[in-house]
Amino acid sequence: MLMGLEMTGFTRANLDALWIDPIEYKDALSRAVHTLANHGIRTSVYNHQLCLVNRDVDRWYTKSISDWKNEYAPKCESCSRKSDCGGFFSSAIQYGYSKSIKPLRIDSVT
Repeated sequence: MLMGLEMTGFTRANLDALWIDPIEYKDALSRAVHTLANHGIRTSVYNHQLCLVNRDVDRWYTKSISDWKNEYAPKCESCSRKSDCGGFFSSAIQYGYSKSIKPLRIDSVT
């Protein structure tokens, strides 16, 4: 299981030291997913936004954030894949998220 974490507890106080924009590691995430899957390890990607992961991860992508703490950024309103996307933890909306968030189109491949 590869999981994006929620900004809670001491994370907020140490955000500058801990934050890595998911757009920066999306290729590494793809490689990790394929390495695990190719070795027969049950693989899932949790708590990420669809527009910040490569399409080759879709098979392992899981919409996993609980409804009661799940939100979407204003940019997400026109996204054609919003219903498939995990969205954000409420804390991310409050404390910050990737500037690379963008609405996807049905025909979008990236």
